[in-house]
This record gives sequence, structure tokens and C-alpha cells, in this order.
Amino acid sequence: MEILMNIKEINSDFFTVIAVLVGFNITSVSLISVFNKDTLRNVFSKLKGGKEKEKVLKQLISSFIYCVFIQIGIIVMGSFYNIIVEDLIKIEFLQGIYNVIKRLVILSLYALWIGIIFHSFIVSIRNVFLIYKFILAVYKE
Repeated sequence: MEILMNIKEINSDFFTVIAVLVGFNITSVSLISVFNKDTLRNVFSKLKGGKEKEKVLKQLISSFIYCVFIQIGIIVMGSFYNIIVEDLIKIEFLQGIYNVIKRLVILSLYALWIGIIFHSFIVSIRNVFLIYKFILAVYKE
């Protein structure tokens, strides 16, 4: 059950970083949305047709919003886990399960949880690149 407490500590460490990334992604969506229509048309001037420009803009904004939802979900689920983990250890049903099965389940869920956290980091890195390219395109015009 020591692994469960380690997950609690890791969650606490990641929460601050993820909260900063949520703020970055929300700020990026705000930055994109404050540009007027003429500026946005010029940014996507290489694209033909209004629907294609609108589609690219929607994809850009969707990328940031997706990341915000994933990261807020991590914070909510991690907080919920941190609150109930000590009570989870005391459940008689979990104490009756064989150690091998218990460790296998815990390690599998731990790997999945860490995978979700790193996925959000990678998407955030991609979003940094996207906002960088967007700002360069805006000021290039």
C-alpha cells in the first residue's frame, strides 16, 4: 500500500505544474480570440475559401480547449484520489485480495495515470509550438 501513498505525493507535485499549463492554454485561447476578423483572415491568407480558414481556426482553438479539459480532469481526479486514498487502504475487501493481484492492479492503474499526465504535457508542448507559429504568422503580416 506504500505505492498508493507515493501516487498521492506524485499527484501533489504535478498539480502545480498542470495548473500553470491550464493557465497557459486558457491564455492562449484568449489571445487567439482577441484578434479581429481581418487579422485572422490575413493569418490564414494562404488557405483558399472561407470554410477552410474557419476549419483551421476551429482546429487551433480545439487543440487548446482539449488540453484544458484533460488537465482539469487530471486535477479533479487526482484531488479526489488524494482525498480518499487513506480510506481506500482501510477497505476490508482490498485487504483480502492477494498481494500479487493487488500490486498488479495498482501498478497498471499507476502506469495509466502517469501516461495520462505525460500525454497532457506533450499536448501542452505542441500547443506552445502552435501559439508560437500563430504569433509569428500574425506579426509577419
